[in-house]
Amino acid sequence: MKPILCILKVREIPDCLQSYEDAPIDKVYICGFKEVEIEAMGVFEKVVADCQAKGYTHLMMISDDATINNEAVAEVLRLTDVYGIGSGFCRLDYTSKFVNLSYDKLIQTPPRKLADYNLIKYDKMPHVDFKTTFTGFALTCMSLDKWAKYGFECIYDGGPHNGSCSDLLLSRKLEADGLEIWTNRKTEVIHEKIQASTVIGQTFFIGEQHREIIWKKATK
Repeated sequence: MKPILCILKVREIPDCLQSYEDAPIDKVYICGFKEVEIEAMGVFEKVVADCQAKGYTHLMMISDDATINNEAVAEVLRLTDVYGIGSGFCRLDYTSKFVNLSYDKLIQTPPRKLADYNLIKYDKMPHVDFKTTFTGFALTCMSLDKWAKYGFECIYDGGPHNGSCSDLLLSRKLEADGLEIWTNRKTEVIHEKIQASTVIGQTFFIGEQHREIIWKKATK
């Protein structure tokens, strides 16, 4: 397995960025693109093709608002090697009782409220490897062949610019094809969010953002 970490970066969150740089894995940053732009402009398909051309075999996806750690990265890679698809997880915010994992069949309409996801409570998680139907781009990892097949697409609720929930749509596609996503407690990352809502809850330095793809080799 030759994996690469793919970061969906639209913000400058120092602790998160430093954790990615510290990870002993090559990285590709998709910078400055909104979800709908990644889909509409074919950005992810190009990144996947370039990864394949560079000899990588697997891609691990992370949103830019999660602080990761090397133990979680290593454990997700182990899960991927054993089961085919591995994922980390996070609490919805610093104090939330819920994590972005689910045992239940996924909602097939645009989600309207948190309860639509049927998320698991942190204290109810088992202490062994287990399956989740939902993966929330918290170190979601699978082969590049699978990423090429299932792609990066949004759920649209209204006009063409109202696309979101690309993680939910990917989870639906995997569920529909009978593919299992595996995780465990060792894969936890930290969602840098004060409250679980559409409001981030704190101010992050944004700065001037440029649309670009940045490739970096592991330095550790």
